[in-house]
This record gives sequence, structure tokens and C-alpha cells, in this order.
Amino acid sequence: MDINQDRINTQGVKYKHFLPAKWARETGLFFNAKTGVVTKQPSVNYRHPSNVPDATEKKVLSAFVKAGNTAEATGEYTKMGKQAVYRYFEPVKLMTPCLACHGKPKGELDMLGYEKDGMDAGDVVGMISVAIAVKQ
Repeated sequence: MDINQDRINTQGVKYKHFLPAKWARETGLFFNAKTGVVTKQPSVNYRHPSNVPDATEKKVLSAFVKAGNTAEATGEYTKMGKQAVYRYFEPVKLMTPCLACHGKPKGELDMLGYEKDGMDAGDVVGMISVAIAVKQ
């Protein structure tokens, strides 16, 4: 937040280039660099290339979407390349403020010029994906 304070405090500007997804991505990059823990926020209709889900994330995300507002976090021990890891997945469900960009009507342009997703509050829009190296 500190490095973005000037942007946040600008008066009279509606969009300050500080959306929740952007903030989470930037924060994740700092966290990743400091800890080595890999965090991502893959989504159904991703808008940033870093949010493209890998094969495992696609499978989990599909299950989250199918479960809808009853989707719950899950995790697994697996490998990423040769590294043993624990992967944790937490569904991201839309809240009412998210509907300005992800709500209805589907296809209408949001304030950034992206097409709205046509979703409702409570729908799973994506997930937080975390991979932590573990000893075998």
C-alpha cells in the first residue's frame, strides 16, 4: 500500500489504476521475491497474462465454478518440475463491488474497456493459488 499511496490519494480521479486484482498481483510479486512462495490468481476470464491457469489450476478452478458459492479451499502435495510442493487453492467469489467490472450485462464494456463477464455476487471468478516448497 505504501508504494501506491500517492496514486490512491489523488483527488478527483475515478480510476486510479489500483484495482483489487492488480493490487493482489503486485503484492504477490513482492511476497514471492521475499519468500520463494509462488502465488498466483488464475481466473475464469483472466485479463492479465500472469493469471492464465496451468493444467492443475484449470482442473481445480473448474471444480470451484461447478460448486459455485459452496466452493471451498483445497490443497495437495505434488511436484512442480522436480520440486516437491504443497499447492493450496482458495476460491475467489465475487462481492457486490466486483460487479462493476465482472457483473451484468455480459459483454457490456466496464470502466476499463473490458467486456463484463455477466456474473453475479457469490459466483466464483477465480482463485488464489499458492505453491510452497516442501521436503520429500
